[in-house]
Amino acid sequence: MKKIFGILLMIGMLSVSLTGCVEVETSDISDKSVMAEGNNSKNEAGGVEGKFGKFDRNTLTMQLDVPGENFKLKTVFGTGDYPVENWKTTDVKYLNLDAYTIGLPAGTEVYIDNVHIDSVIKSLYAAFDGVPIDTMDDRTHTSMYPGFPISDDMQYRGVFAVGGYSDTLIEGYTSGSQVSGVGTVSGYVRESRVTERALRNSAVYGNMFQIVWDLWIKKPENEYPYMTSVISEFIIPTEFVDMENKRTITMRYNGESFDGIDEEGNKSEYKFKDGKFIDAN
Repeated sequence: MKKIFGILLMIGMLSVSLTGCVEVETSDISDKSVMAEGNNSKNEAGGVEGKFGKFDRNTLTMQLDVPGENFKLKTVFGTGDYPVENWKTTDVKYLNLDAYTIGLPAGTEVYIDNVHIDSVIKSLYAAFDGVPIDTMDDRTHTSMYPGFPISDDMQYRGVFAVGGYSDTLIEGYTSGSQVSGVGTVSGYVRESRVTERALRNSAVYGNMFQIVWDLWIKKPENEYPYMTSVISEFIIPTEFVDMENKRTITMRYNGESFDGIDEEGNKSEYKFKDGKFIDAN
């Protein structure tokens, strides 16, 4: 009996030593050794990709072509009281989204079947470029209509909550090690959560939003409606720090180049080319 008890005790001690402990910490910087794809000399801005969103008082208005149709879809994307010029990836935000048609022919009916939004990080470094932030969908929950009806006079109005932290950013990076001893194995796992400071120090220049509008279109000469999709895409810039220069310079993407300001308050314009920032003048 004592021999059996001793074996069980040894097994229990071994399982505890294998489990180890978990240390949680925050990370201030990412691995900058790999540049994002698309970084080449043909693109003056380097790895910068996507359309820049030109906001007016926290509102972005876009007029979109509807494939094969002679009317347009107008969308209004707003951040309410949240200032776009102080946009931060990890903040919790509410986004307002309106949509209606322009030049809809008489007798034609349009319904929004689904609105799908993806938001991802845009960075000059591959460690963060394309990392998801949030994804959202909105569709009607009634069988009375095939979707949300819209026209030149009837708007769709939705509100989307952006959490700011996806599972990828919360989980961050993990690393571990183990040390073997006589009859035991001990080790630990370390988790580094991605913070706003880490993003700021890792050339994250913006958040990209991609919105897919699935539309049902019913024309008077057709017995059944048919579906088409409209896509809108834009980037909201975020501040980041260029640590490669002799001085620390805070950068912000302006759609074509980067506006920089140093620690003394001196302003300058830069372009990103071949993995480096160069004076735009």
